[in-house]
Formats: sequence, C-alpha cells, structure tokens
Amino acid sequence: ECHGRRINDPVDVRIPESVTNIGPSAFKKCYKLISIQIPEGITTIRPFTFENCKELGFMTLPSTIRNVAPNAFKGCTGLVFISLPEGISNIGNNAFSDIPNHADIYCHAIKPFRIYSQSFNFRCTLHVPHGCKEAYQKADYWKNFALIVDDIVKKEMPGDETAVAPIVSEDAEAPAYDLLGRPVDASYKGIAIRNGKKVIIK
Repeated sequence: ECHGRRINDPVDVRIPESVTNIGPSAFKKCYKLISIQIPEGITTIRPFTFENCKELGFMTLPSTIRNVAPNAFKGCTGLVFISLPEGISNIGNNAFSDIPNHADIYCHAIKPFRIYSQSFNFRCTLHVPHGCKEAYQKADYWKNFALIVDDIVKKEMPGDETAVAPIVSEDAEAPAYDLLGRPVDASYKGIAIRNGKKVIIK
C-alpha cells in the first residue's frame, strides 16, 4: 500500500479482475504511483481516488467506465495521456483540471457527453473519433478545448483496450509515451502507449 506514504521506489499497480469497486481516495497521495491497470467491470472513478498522484503519467480507463467523479484526478500534474472509453457518459468538475498543457486526451465517444466548466485543463489536446470533430466543437464545454483533432480510427482488435497489441502502420506518426507517461522518440523500442492502447514498438 502506498496511501499517504512518500516511498522511494516507483509503484506499478494491477488491480485484480475480481475487484468491482474502488473507494473514494483509495490511491490519494500515492506519490510514486506511475501506472495502474483498472479492470473491466469498474463503472465509476470516485471523488479524490487518485488525488495528488503526481507521478502517474497515463490513464487508460476500461470500457465499462461510465462516470468520473469530481476531483477524481485532482492534482495529477504529471498525467500527459488519458484514454476515455466509448461508453463514458459523465466527467465531473476538476476531474482532470490539473493535467499539464501538453497532455493528450483520447476520447473514443462518438457523441459528446456531459462535462462541466472545469472538468479538464482545456489548453491540452483533445483527440476524437474521425468525423466527430464538428460535434465536439459545438458541444457545451467541449468547445473550450484549444485544439480538437479527429484522428481516432476505429479498429477491431482482439481482447480489451488495455491489451498489448501489435503496432499498425497508420498509427506510426501518432504521439507515443513510455509507461511513465514520457514522450518517446523514433529510437524507442518496447511497450508504449499510443492512441489509447498499449503497443509494441519494434
């Protein structure tokens, strides 16, 4: 457990598939949490669940997530990559408001869903499904994003969205991050995060 402890070693957490609920503030002040895999079946990220997890670099929410509560990721100033599933329907105020300006948010929802005036840091880049850009540009609060890019292409892939999958050619130019959430360059080899999925760069 890392709750409230300033431990020295990075923490990488994989929550068992049997877990169906994560309580409020469960990972609050896990200062060295660098990555976490949330299982399918979880439907809500509760208030302050990841507050001040400053080393958390990326977050891929499972397909079952429907709601991200207010302040869920408050103080996550190192969160540079977020992948939101297609079925999500609500993100509360201050959920992602502290992420840095250079962060990338990949929202797989075809239609804009409910967000609020302070749900995000709107100076970062929002990636949406191809052909959906205009809808997001007109939607309440979504239109506040400084940059909206419609570059998510639907791909049928075996397994869940968090699985490691072979990289495909049309993804080759998309931004990629290592498992600490740091941007990688052309010389990088290994597992990375790209377009909301873990991929193998060879």
